[in-house]
Amino acid sequence: KTDYPIKDVLLKMGLSEDHFKVLHPTFDELPSYLLAADFGIHAMSFGPDSLTRLGVKVVEYLSCGLPTVVNRNVGSAAQVIQENNLGFVLGDASEMDFESPNWDHILGNQEMSSRCRQYALENYSIQTVSRKYHELYQTDL
Repeated sequence: KTDYPIKDVLLKMGLSEDHFKVLHPTFDELPSYLLAADFGIHAMSFGPDSLTRLGVKVVEYLSCGLPTVVNRNVGSAAQVIQENNLGFVLGDASEMDFESPNWDHILGNQEMSSRCRQYALENYSIQTVSRKYHELYQTDL
């Protein structure tokens, strides 16, 4: 397993290694790590699918009640987060400015955390998604 460039990005941003740790949790360990976090972050470089990207990672974050920070290249997620006040959206990967956002707006914000969880339940739960597929299959295509 490798740490990919995330460690380099965090160091470049001025974070010292005693302020973060890159882990590779198992599937069973993942929820406990997510629940210990203050927020989730998902940033991607531009690609042909940038406008439609949502990502399982974003759904996992929201399901755990984590306000989520994305960049514009995670298009659908950026739209969902901005329209529903579930975190905030940074610029694209080349201009991500971590100093401008009001971090106090999401850190420790229990109302936002509840809103994130509720949004995930209403839109991404197995029951909701299966119902939507069922409705789709019942229509005449």
